[in-house]
Amino acid sequence: MCLKTLICLKTNDSTGIGGVSLYDEKDSIMKNAKEDMLLQLEQMSRSGVGLFVDGQRVLPAEAVSRAVREDSPYMADYVLGDSGAVEQVRFDKVIYR
Repeated sequence: MCLKTLICLKTNDSTGIGGVSLYDEKDSIMKNAKEDMLLQLEQMSRSGVGLFVDGQRVLPAEAVSRAVREDSPYMADYVLGDSGAVEQVRFDKVIYR
């Protein structure tokens, strides 16, 4: 049973003893977000969409590893072509002032 998103009660099947895990739920959510983003970026890349991080062309896995994390300083910009289709996804570091 989960309370909010950070505290989950778990029981060990072999002993029946429960415990509280503060980070398992959060880690699982982040892992799922990375997997989902990787699948989306791989599909876009296969369709000819260019992927960039800080102005450098990257593979989908590199974009995910650098841009999808807790407190990520990156923002995705979707660049459209004349036809209205996405031609580039640009992850640029956001500078806080």
